[in-house]
Amino acid sequence: MSKMLLRVRHEIVENADFGAVMASDTIIQSLKLEQSFERHTHKRPLGHPLGRLLRLILNNYCAGRTSKNKLGKWYADQSALQERLKLDPVDLNHQDAYRPLDYLDDRAQAAILNDCLIVLVTEFGFDLSLLYEDTSSSYFEGEKCPLAGQGYSRDRRPDRPQVNYDVGVLPGGFPARMGVYGGKVPDNRVIDQVSDEWAQQHPGERTVLVLDRGMTLWRNRVRIIANRQGYVAGLKIEGAIRSLVLSCPNTEFTEDVPLPNDKEPLKVVRRAATIRVRGGDVPVVNHVFFNPAKAERDREQRERRIVRARAAVAEVQAQVDAGQLRKPSVIRRRAKKKLKKHKAHALFAVKFDPQQRRIILEPREEELAKRALLDGKFVLQTTEVEWSSEKTLTTYRGHDEAEKVIQRLKQVVPVRPIRHWNDRRVAAHIFLSILACLVMAVLRYLARQIGLSGGVESLREMLQRVRRVVSHVHIGELVVPQVTLTGLTEDARRLLERIGVPLPEPPEAAWVAVRLEAERGVQVALVLT
Repeated sequence: MSKMLLRVRHEIVENADFGAVMASDTIIQSLKLEQSFERHTHKRPLGHPLGRLLRLILNNYCAGRTSKNKLGKWYADQSALQERLKLDPVDLNHQDAYRPLDYLDDRAQAAILNDCLIVLVTEFGFDLSLLYEDTSSSYFEGEKCPLAGQGYSRDRRPDRPQVNYDVGVLPGGFPARMGVYGGKVPDNRVIDQVSDEWAQQHPGERTVLVLDRGMTLWRNRVRIIANRQGYVAGLKIEGAIRSLVLSCPNTEFTEDVPLPNDKEPLKVVRRAATIRVRGGDVPVVNHVFFNPAKAERDREQRERRIVRARAAVAEVQAQVDAGQLRKPSVIRRRAKKKLKKHKAHALFAVKFDPQQRRIILEPREEELAKRALLDGKFVLQTTEVEWSSEKTLTTYRGHDEAEKVIQRLKQVVPVRPIRHWNDRRVAAHIFLSILACLVMAVLRYLARQIGLSGGVESLREMLQRVRRVVSHVHIGELVVPQVTLTGLTEDARRLLERIGVPLPEPPEAAWVAVRLEAERGVQVALVLT
């Protein structure tokens, strides 16, 4: 048989994202979110399946969220996702990016999250015995939303109206609940609703809520107990708790708390107490912890504050000496204002000598002695009276999981700024952002199973470097498609396989197919690359 040489030409027809978008979509499917979207939303004609549109929007949130006007352009570049969703990007318009949010009301959001919890419990083996609860806020780029209000801004944007929301997180960083509130609603008003909703949604579960310091008042803790739940709460050292701590001198702290070597040593004193609710008194335990190293830092910080406060009062004295301030009442008020600015107003009594024209700061020795007794101490209160101090402290420190979810919500998704003006769309936007955090938590969980460390952001960056390159290999009149993954490291390959993403055959298999095709032709005997 005669032989001849043919020119081989490569033509790249696609270079698109693959790793990150396929990983997030596969996890979305494993959580059965598209079915939940369809099941729990009202059916109205949108031109496209509602569940499919919400799945597309959620994939966009997982990828870093573009604006709603650019969703169609982003989807047009995701050829691998188009093959799965079967939505023609030409048929999508900017309204498809936010009209589906109108169908995610409060009832639908709670039902969808409950479906996700069922998957987490049945497929991953989690339970609902612990719930880390935290709150945050995000600001608006507008003022028309009824939810918007001026409140304490965690974003350091007091100039903008905001909306508050809470996130309940299971151990491991899996969001399990959420709620959206007006911008003026304080944290302690949120806890009652959190406890009521969780008890209503999971009546057969006894969950211990882990709450940060300052989130709960006495009535909040009574409400939690009334709902047959438990809690581990950090308490502000004020009122009766302040008296409790002052009644524990440093010499009583003799019991050490076993902690890892990288943690500062702690000592603890336990004090039993009761909380009166309807039906009788419920026993609780106050764990008073003492950190000697932090006590020394608190003392040094207080001394530095006192030095700065004295210097600030000296500036007022200079104004008195220069004749700029004359009235004693004005002078005392200015001096007290300076002390309050440096948080030293409770440590000194301010007097003014009209004869000498001098400001006199008299130390309040009793208050200074009390502050010295409070240095380095914090209090955790829990209904779990059988728990050791070590377990109580370890559980409370796990509250960091909720804070990390909120950090991820703002920096990785990101949830802010909010550019919706309708209450339901604002709540749905935050809800989808939290679902994106849930997808990322599952990604991190699967990565840990195969021994990969690193946070969600580093894992996503590793997968974003995996791209799918589709090329056509022209051999004479024969055209053979070839699919190659670029940026596919060994860790990325293992993670994609663990998630369940189907990977294309390696390029060598495609060249074998080319040679087989060539051998079947009557004129082709040799292929050169």
